[in-house]
Amino acid sequence: LALLHIYKNGIGFDLSQRDGWLEGVDREMQKHRDILASWGWVRGKKGIKDVYESIAVKLNIEPLLPRSEKSGDLSSKAEDLAPYRKYQFIESFLEYQKLEKASSFVRDITSGRIHPRYNLLVNTGRTSCSSPNFQQLPKLGGIREMFVADPGKTFIITDYSAIELSTLAQVTYSSYGYSVMRDRINAGEDLHRYYASIMNGCEQEDVTKQQRQEAKAANFGFPGGLGTDTFIEFSRGYGLDLTEDVAKEMKDVWFEAFPEMPDYMKNEIGHVFTLTGRKRGNTTFCAEKNTPFQGLAADGAKLALYNLDKAGFKVVGFVHDEILCEVESVDSEELVKEQERIMIDSMKEVVPDVKVGVESMISTYYTK
Repeated sequence: LALLHIYKNGIGFDLSQRDGWLEGVDREMQKHRDILASWGWVRGKKGIKDVYESIAVKLNIEPLLPRSEKSGDLSSKAEDLAPYRKYQFIESFLEYQKLEKASSFVRDITSGRIHPRYNLLVNTGRTSCSSPNFQQLPKLGGIREMFVADPGKTFIITDYSAIELSTLAQVTYSSYGYSVMRDRINAGEDLHRYYASIMNGCEQEDVTKQQRQEAKAANFGFPGGLGTDTFIEFSRGYGLDLTEDVAKEMKDVWFEAFPEMPDYMKNEIGHVFTLTGRKRGNTTFCAEKNTPFQGLAADGAKLALYNLDKAGFKVVGFVHDEILCEVESVDSEELVKEQERIMIDSMKEVVPDVKVGVESMISTYYTK
């Protein structure tokens, strides 16, 4: 019901802002298009795959890039090309791809109010979204700001703070009767600083921004059962370029920091249950480790969504652990507290033993 109401409510979109943004992006795309053309690469040109491969040979990176098992084509994926951005062609190729994808998403929106459709349940336990996919907006700056509240109204944007670490702590505590992760969260500690302090042999208050960023990659990557190689790949999303030895050390220290996790990682039985009783079958090892805490967070967030809707809030957006409500501007300061209370109380129904936190922002446009 709540997801249906979000679809019917829709969310405002500023077309004039979109048009100005597209003008700037088109200029930037043309700049990169000219650079690519100077190398002989032109979008839509016949034989473009051969041109791309010949350029990779010239740059001496052809042996370093993986090939598709099915077609044998050289990879052009951003994650595979990222280490070679020092080359002008690769830099422009990646930037052009990013701009093309983002601008295509924006161009497809032609109405001043969009009505995304939400699917209630996917394998992970989360929702999905389409037409457009509001849950996966391009990361390019300026796009979020195009989603705007109606005149005289504002958004209350509330998201759960590191909720999947809280749900993981609940799962381990419910399973084994203890959880260092739970104890640290309940003591009000930042788990990223806690792990980083152990990894770097320093006090939590002395942890640097870079060390905390490395810790975030570990805390969000290792619970899902990532091995060393897959963690190195995963950590690139956090701006890290780890060696195999460093990644292995980070994993070993992570298991020492959270001694409940070796038990959690044992066994693989091919199916898994959430604490709420939902079963996922035919699981891989990583899916089996991810689902209990990711699915539990999804269940709590959906419950919050329903309770907000039932309480009369006009919900206009739902992004996994974040809920957007549109309210009268004059009521926003009062309603933000109520929105936070409902979201915390709802999540506590499925996470009764671990502290749950939220963060809110009041804004006339979507931001994070």
